[in-house]
Amino acid sequence: GIDRGDAGKFYMLGVDKECIYFSIDDDLFYPKDYVSRTLNYLYMLKKPSVVSYHGRVLKENASCYYYQIAENYRCLDDVKHVEKVEFAGTGVMAFDPESVNIDFSFFEKENMADIWMGIFCRDNNIPLHVLPHSKGWITHNEIDFNDTIYTKYKTQTEHTNEVLRNRYWKK
Repeated sequence: GIDRGDAGKFYMLGVDKECIYFSIDDDLFYPKDYVSRTLNYLYMLKKPSVVSYHGRVLKENASCYYYQIAENYRCLDDVKHVEKVEFAGTGVMAFDPESVNIDFSFFEKENMADIWMGIFCRDNNIPLHVLPHSKGWITHNEIDFNDTIYTKYKTQTEHTNEVLRNRYWKK
């Protein structure tokens, strides 16, 4: 009876802590070695840690999540090194729920999962990392790019920026 948009991928958090939680998007194609490669990096990094193939770092004193980006690492493009980020893409993310103890209820509003995860990780001193990959390793299926969460919300930034002002930037 509820729709949390992109946060729905975290609905099963808490059901089983003895696993690695992979959150994925339905508009991406994942390569055959996606799970094994992701696990190798996750096990290599210090716990707790969250890994992704997409993320960003905002400019110092940023006031807008969508437009004041210092570093942007896309899952569809080349990323040469492991990069520490402030916000990571939840459509290409993995973590150990035993050491990253986030619950579905933390995702208070729909279509802001990357932001909620960034807030949770900052509040709990959990690093977010974007993993290296080549352009074309992860691909998009055919979708209407005018009808994505990014496209809808990049022009409606009031709520996103208010959440960040009150929960992230105030620290």
